[in-house]
Amino acid sequence: VSACGGGGGGDESTVVIPPEDYVFDLPAGFPAPKVSADAPISQAKVDLGRHLFYDPRLALTGNGSCVSCHEQRLAFTDGRARALAPGGSAHPRNSMSLTNAVYNARQNWANPNIRTLREQASLVLLNQDPVELGWAGHEVEILGRFRADGDYVARFAAAFPDQADPYTLNNVAIALAAFTATLISGDSDYDRR
Repeated sequence: VSACGGGGGGDESTVVIPPEDYVFDLPAGFPAPKVSADAPISQAKVDLGRHLFYDPRLALTGNGSCVSCHEQRLAFTDGRARALAPGGSAHPRNSMSLTNAVYNARQNWANPNIRTLREQASLVLLNQDPVELGWAGHEVEILGRFRADGDYVARFAAAFPDQADPYTLNNVAIALAAFTATLISGDSDYDRR
């Protein structure tokens, strides 16, 4: 899997738009990315999203992040029949692969209304049945972890330069979606057959 992007299905709010400053290195034959018009991709958003994706402070418990259920070595899944959230809650379904997820017309096994990567990231942050990352009711506390970290101060400012206070749940979801959109694989053993 390389950090590049692609395009796919979606609804009317998803359109092909040029990225702010992110250069997609697409495999041969892959179409241009489709991203939400209200959240264009930039290199700074991708970088922030990558750091958040792997940071265990993203979970309320401080012991898990997106990578808890989406490991690169397992095609960005967790290899389980039923996912386990960082707090240990069992999910009724497995973790969808994030590889090439930018091409999905829908981003969720159970809810066909979740059409964008940003919506899916928000859902995982806030979900309470089961609790996944545990943000519901704890947004200020969790965002405070990143607000107090000098590296994240610079990353949030670079990703959202026009915002006086970029520490929002929506911005975290936008950054996670930007990173996820870059998880494109077009050169696996399967692809070479």
